[in-house]
Amino acid sequence: MTGYEVNAAGNGVAKLWKNGNTENLSDGSNYERGHSVFVLGSDVYVAGYKCNPSWQTYAQLWVNGVQATITDGSRGDADARSVFVSDGVVYVAGDEYNNEEYSYVATLWVNGAPQALSDGIHSAQANFVFVK
Repeated sequence: MTGYEVNAAGNGVAKLWKNGNTENLSDGSNYERGHSVFVLGSDVYVAGYKCNPSWQTYAQLWVNGVQATITDGSRGDADARSVFVSDGVVYVAGDEYNNEEYSYVATLWVNGAPQALSDGIHSAQANFVFVK
């Protein structure tokens, strides 16, 4: 299970709960959340987001506790809401802000490459990904 816990500084610490044990995925210096967990063999993938000090959010993926930022912030806020791995390909569903239209674009990242799922004119988000 994944989620977050607010620390004494008021920041969300992204967490992974596994077999009764808690693993911090972030250090609590920024506000971070885990939304989705996927396990394949011994590998554990967690999708979520991280806020910088000015509260801009970046889509994040943790693999075995190691954090990688999926978005660079150039389009604005982003959030990774679900992760699925199949045949060595990592799929992450979420959303990224469209600065031109002031809306969120439902997005699927495939091995880190974004694919817009919505028109960017109307706000949308992708909440779950599953590959058959």
